[in-house]
Amino acid sequence: MAKSRFHAVVALVASVAALIGVAACSSSDGDAKHLVVYSTDPGNPNYQKVLDEFGKENGVSISVVSYPSSSFIQQFTPAVNSKSQIDVLLANGQDIRYLQSRGLVGSLRGDVDTSDLIPAAYEPFTINENLYAVGVGGVNVTAFVYNQAIFDKYGLTVPKTIDDLIADAKKLQGTGVAPVSVPGGQTYLWPMWMMQMLQQTTKNTSTETTFNTLQTGSPAFDSTEYTQALAQMARLGAGDVFANGWQGLQEPAAVSLFTQGKAAMFFGGSWDISTIVQQAPSMDVKAFPFPNFVPGVTSTGFGGAGVVAARYGKINPIRKTLADKLVTYMASAAVDRQLLSGGEAICLPTVKSVKPPASTTLQTQLMNDVVPTASTYLDWYWPKQVTAAYQNNMVGVVSGSRTPQQASQDVQNAFTQAKSGGWKFN
Repeated sequence: MAKSRFHAVVALVASVAALIGVAACSSSDGDAKHLVVYSTDPGNPNYQKVLDEFGKENGVSISVVSYPSSSFIQQFTPAVNSKSQIDVLLANGQDIRYLQSRGLVGSLRGDVDTSDLIPAAYEPFTINENLYAVGVGGVNVTAFVYNQAIFDKYGLTVPKTIDDLIADAKKLQGTGVAPVSVPGGQTYLWPMWMMQMLQQTTKNTSTETTFNTLQTGSPAFDSTEYTQALAQMARLGAGDVFANGWQGLQEPAAVSLFTQGKAAMFFGGSWDISTIVQQAPSMDVKAFPFPNFVPGVTSTGFGGAGVVAARYGKINPIRKTLADKLVTYMASAAVDRQLLSGGEAICLPTVKSVKPPASTTLQTQLMNDVVPTASTYLDWYWPKQVTAAYQNNMVGVVSGSRTPQQASQDVQNAFTQAKSGGWKFN
């Protein structure tokens, strides 16, 4: 799940810059000393600094065209169709398989040393034994966190099961404090919940099950494993686990609800948790495993590199060597260290030899308990039609307007449509 932070003003400026940049890029396609980087706008000012330093060290100029992660593919496509100069991508990890299937990222096999990278920084981007991208600037993971003060005040217990979570919600009725703050209006985040539920219905084989579904069609997306996972989402909705008005909450508002002490718990990505720590530095925030509903299953998180570097698959050969050098540079320990110094409260390095610039109890908890066992976000493997079907259906399942069976059938239909359109899992 793409899971980066963006600011509306930055996105607007980036879009204007992109219009100017595309026109400029087209005219310089034969320039061996000018690189054009298309970026998902990681929201970290150190990215531009890193690129400028590479340019200075190598005697080249670098232009950056940025789009919001949620619409990167749509806005990037016109540049591809118009044959604008594109050399390197700083993309959301979830887009790499799609880009690779379209020939829009090139193989890095033999060009990038992955020995000092954590597996999450390269394994998800290795397709048919070829490496197509590397994670840069840290990894993101899913996690549930809670406000210790609220738990103490209302006598809540850290939920180990879905039943416990619903019981905590009942204790908070009439207090003005919501059980769980969730950015329900941000549909692209809902698949993270589906992954956690599927991990349990498949008894800790969610990745293997996903591969079987995508490669062989069995189990289908409307099978028991998937439908039961959605049924647990319906239970959460019926149990009033989420804050009032959750359908309209965007990510910043959901985070603020928690940091203002108006919600006891928050489930999301480490990028949101970092914001929580920054907004409420004195709040005693702790993480806990996703609540179980299948006995014997050990809950673990999901995650991946928030931003990945890749060489454009249709690059002009005169810039291929230079582009590979930039990708290698972006995956280095020096750059990882620099990118992690951008002021984030929670920093989870992609390079094994890099230590976080600051250590907090919560960060240590995530590093020790979540990162080592986290599986790759499943929507990085799903075809985009399946991801969209989950995004569009899960709000209905939680609100009760759609049944788990109806939603599962919609997802299966979306998968059938993807395959009929030529999609194939590699």
